[in-house]
Amino acid sequence: MHEYLVGAARDGKGDDGLLQRFQLLVWPDPSPNWVNHDREPDEAAQKEADEVFRHLHELEPEAVGATRPIGDSISIPYLRLSEHAQPVFDDWRRDLELYLRSGAEGEAFESLLAKYRKLVPALALIFHLADGNTGPVGLESLDRAIKASEYLKSHARRVYAVTRSPDGCRAYASPSTSSSATWKESSRLERSFARVGPG
Repeated sequence: MHEYLVGAARDGKGDDGLLQRFQLLVWPDPSPNWVNHDREPDEAAQKEADEVFRHLHELEPEAVGATRPIGDSISIPYLRLSEHAQPVFDDWRRDLELYLRSGAEGEAFESLLAKYRKLVPALALIFHLADGNTGPVGLESLDRAIKASEYLKSHARRVYAVTRSPDGCRAYASPSTSSSATWKESSRLERSFARVGPG
Protein backbone atom coordinates (compact mmCIF):
# COMPACT_ATOMS: atom_id res chain seq x y z
CA MET A 1 0.00 0.00 0.00
CA HIS A 2 2.83 2.37 0.86
CA GLU A 3 4.42 1.78 -2.55
CA TYR A 4 1.15 2.60 -4.30
CA LEU A 5 0.67 5.79 -2.25
CA VAL A 6 4.17 6.96 -3.07
CA GLY A 7 3.66 6.27 -6.77
CA ALA A 8 0.29 8.02 -6.77
CA ALA A 9 1.63 11.12 -5.06
CA ARG A 10 4.93 11.38 -6.96
CA ASP A 11 3.82 10.85 -10.55
CA GLY A 12 4.85 7.20 -10.39
CA LYS A 13 3.16 4.12 -11.77
CA GLY A 14 0.41 4.48 -9.19
CA ASP A 15 -0.55 7.94 -10.47
CA ASP A 16 -3.72 6.73 -12.15
CA GLY A 17 -6.15 9.10 -10.44
CA LEU A 18 -7.65 6.34 -8.31
CA LEU A 19 -6.33 7.57 -4.97
CA GLN A 20 -7.99 10.98 -5.36
CA ARG A 21 -11.34 9.24 -5.75
CA PHE A 22 -11.20 7.98 -2.16
CA GLN A 23 -12.63 11.23 -0.86
CA LEU A 24 -14.16 9.71 2.29
CA LEU A 25 -10.91 8.06 3.32
CA VAL A 26 -9.99 8.39 6.99
CA TRP A 27 -6.90 7.50 8.99
CA PRO A 28 -8.25 6.18 12.30
CA ASP A 29 -6.65 6.89 15.64
CA PRO A 30 -7.01 4.73 18.70
CA SER A 31 -8.53 6.60 21.60
CA PRO A 32 -5.98 7.64 24.25
CA ASN A 33 -8.32 5.96 26.74
CA TRP A 34 -9.76 2.45 26.70
CA VAL A 35 -12.79 1.03 28.49
CA ASN A 36 -14.21 -2.43 27.88
CA HIS A 37 -17.86 -2.30 26.77
CA ASP A 38 -19.72 -5.61 26.85
CA ARG A 39 -23.21 -4.73 25.68
CA GLU A 40 -25.92 -5.67 23.24
CA PRO A 41 -26.08 -3.85 19.88
CA ASP A 42 -28.19 -0.69 19.93
CA GLU A 43 -31.29 -1.99 18.18
CA ALA A 44 -32.95 1.43 18.10
CA ALA A 45 -29.95 2.96 16.35
CA GLN A 46 -29.77 0.06 13.91
CA LYS A 47 -33.46 0.41 13.14
CA GLU A 48 -33.08 4.15 12.58
CA ALA A 49 -30.15 3.57 10.21
CA ASP A 50 -32.11 0.93 8.31
CA GLU A 51 -35.01 3.34 7.95
CA VAL A 52 -32.72 6.02 6.52
CA PHE A 53 -31.31 3.63 3.91
CA ARG A 54 -34.80 2.38 3.06
CA HIS A 55 -36.07 5.94 2.76
CA LEU A 56 -33.28 6.88 0.36
CA HIS A 57 -33.63 3.68 -1.66
CA GLU A 58 -37.38 4.12 -2.16
CA LEU A 59 -37.26 7.89 -2.57
CA GLU A 60 -39.15 9.34 -5.52
CA PRO A 61 -37.48 12.52 -6.80
CA GLU A 62 -40.77 14.32 -7.28
CA ALA A 63 -41.70 13.64 -3.65
CA VAL A 64 -38.80 15.78 -2.40
CA GLY A 65 -39.30 18.55 -4.96
CA ALA A 66 -36.57 17.49 -7.40
CA THR A 67 -37.03 18.77 -10.93
CA ARG A 68 -35.64 18.36 -14.43
CA PRO A 69 -35.12 21.03 -17.09
CA ILE A 70 -38.39 21.83 -18.86
CA GLY A 71 -39.02 19.37 -21.67
CA ASP A 72 -36.27 17.02 -20.52
CA SER A 73 -37.47 13.66 -19.22
CA ILE A 74 -34.09 11.92 -19.41
CA SER A 75 -31.64 13.88 -17.27
CA ILE A 76 -31.23 13.24 -13.55
CA PRO A 77 -33.62 15.22 -11.31
CA TYR A 78 -31.94 17.77 -9.07
CA LEU A 79 -32.46 19.96 -6.02
CA ARG A 80 -31.03 23.44 -5.72
CA LEU A 81 -29.45 25.03 -2.68
CA SER A 82 -31.72 27.30 -0.69
CA GLU A 83 -31.46 31.07 -0.93
CA HIS A 84 -29.56 31.11 2.36
CA ALA A 85 -27.24 28.21 1.50
CA GLN A 86 -26.27 29.33 -2.01
CA PRO A 87 -24.25 32.44 -0.98
CA VAL A 88 -22.40 30.39 1.64
CA PHE A 89 -21.53 27.77 -0.95
CA ASP A 90 -20.43 30.45 -3.43
CA ASP A 91 -18.04 31.91 -0.82
CA TRP A 92 -16.70 28.46 0.04
CA ARG A 93 -16.24 27.63 -3.66
CA ARG A 94 -14.41 30.90 -4.28
CA ASP A 95 -11.98 30.20 -1.45
CA LEU A 96 -11.41 26.67 -2.77
CA GLU A 97 -10.74 27.84 -6.33
CA LEU A 98 -8.30 30.51 -5.18
CA TYR A 99 -6.48 27.99 -3.00
CA LEU A 100 -6.24 25.50 -5.87
CA ARG A 101 -4.56 28.22 -7.94
CA SER A 102 -2.13 29.24 -5.21
CA GLY A 103 0.33 26.40 -5.77
CA ALA A 104 0.36 25.69 -2.04
CA GLU A 105 -0.17 21.95 -2.47
CA GLY A 106 1.45 19.18 -4.45
CA GLU A 107 -0.23 18.09 -7.66
CA ALA A 108 -1.69 14.88 -6.24
CA PHE A 109 -3.22 16.51 -3.17
CA GLU A 110 -4.43 19.42 -5.27
CA SER A 111 -6.25 16.94 -7.51
CA LEU A 112 -7.98 15.54 -4.45
CA LEU A 113 -9.08 18.98 -3.26
CA ALA A 114 -10.41 19.79 -6.72
CA LYS A 115 -12.90 16.96 -6.31
CA TYR A 116 -14.35 18.75 -3.28
CA ARG A 117 -16.27 20.91 -5.77
CA LYS A 118 -18.61 17.95 -6.07
CA LEU A 119 -18.03 16.31 -2.69
CA VAL A 120 -19.39 19.16 -0.60
CA PRO A 121 -22.70 19.65 -2.44
CA ALA A 122 -23.09 15.86 -2.70
CA LEU A 123 -22.67 15.46 1.07
CA ALA A 124 -25.05 18.36 1.67
CA LEU A 125 -27.69 16.64 -0.48
CA ILE A 126 -27.19 13.33 1.34
CA PHE A 127 -27.50 14.98 4.76
CA HIS A 128 -30.56 16.91 3.57
CA LEU A 129 -32.40 13.84 2.31
CA ALA A 130 -31.26 11.53 5.12
CA ASP A 131 -32.76 13.95 7.61
CA GLY A 132 -36.10 13.62 5.82
CA ASN A 133 -36.10 17.12 4.34
CA THR A 134 -37.66 18.14 1.05
CA GLY A 135 -37.20 21.09 -1.26
CA PRO A 136 -34.00 23.11 -1.61
CA VAL A 137 -30.95 21.95 0.33
CA GLY A 138 -30.69 24.11 3.42
CA LEU A 139 -27.89 25.91 5.19
CA GLU A 140 -27.67 23.39 8.04
CA SER A 141 -26.96 20.52 5.64
CA LEU A 142 -24.44 22.58 3.71
CA ASP A 143 -22.68 23.70 6.88
CA ARG A 144 -22.37 20.09 8.02
CA ALA A 145 -20.99 19.13 4.60
CA ILE A 146 -18.35 21.87 4.70
CA LYS A 147 -17.27 20.82 8.19
CA ALA A 148 -17.16 17.21 7.03
CA SER A 149 -14.90 18.18 4.14
CA GLU A 150 -12.48 19.88 6.54
CA TYR A 151 -12.44 16.78 8.70
CA LEU A 152 -11.86 14.53 5.69
CA LYS A 153 -9.14 16.84 4.40
CA SER A 154 -7.24 16.52 7.67
CA HIS A 155 -7.29 12.73 7.31
CA ALA A 156 -6.30 12.94 3.64
CA ARG A 157 -3.23 14.97 4.63
CA ARG A 158 -2.17 12.14 6.90
CA VAL A 159 -2.61 9.57 4.15
CA TYR A 160 -0.56 11.65 1.73
CA ALA A 161 2.05 12.27 4.44
CA VAL A 162 2.90 8.58 4.27
CA THR A 163 4.36 9.26 0.84
CA ARG A 164 7.07 11.39 2.41
CA SER A 165 7.98 8.87 5.11
CA PRO A 166 6.31 5.84 6.72
CA ASP A 167 5.94 7.87 9.92
CA GLY A 168 4.90 11.06 8.18
CA CYS A 169 1.28 10.67 9.22
CA ARG A 170 2.27 11.17 12.84
CA ALA A 171 2.74 14.85 12.16
CA TYR A 172 -0.97 15.24 11.59
CA ALA A 173 -2.86 15.08 14.87
CA SER A 174 -2.02 11.58 16.00
CA PRO A 175 -2.86 10.84 19.64
CA SER A 176 0.81 11.02 20.60
CA THR A 177 1.15 14.60 19.36
CA SER A 178 -2.35 16.05 19.59
CA SER A 179 -3.90 17.70 22.58
CA SER A 180 -6.90 16.27 24.37
CA ALA A 181 -8.90 19.23 23.04
CA THR A 182 -8.06 18.21 19.46
CA TRP A 183 -9.09 14.64 20.19
CA LYS A 184 -12.41 15.77 21.70
CA GLU A 185 -13.12 18.05 18.74
CA SER A 186 -12.41 15.21 16.31
CA SER A 187 -14.77 12.93 18.21
CA ARG A 188 -17.45 15.64 18.26
CA LEU A 189 -17.21 16.08 14.49
CA GLU A 190 -17.47 12.34 13.93
CA ARG A 191 -20.69 12.24 15.96
CA SER A 192 -22.05 15.28 14.14
CA PHE A 193 -21.49 13.81 10.68
CA ALA A 194 -23.07 10.54 11.78
CA ARG A 195 -26.21 12.25 13.03
CA VAL A 196 -28.67 11.61 10.25
CA GLY A 197 -32.26 10.50 10.17
CA PRO A 198 -35.61 12.22 10.56
CA GLY A 199 -35.80 14.04 13.86
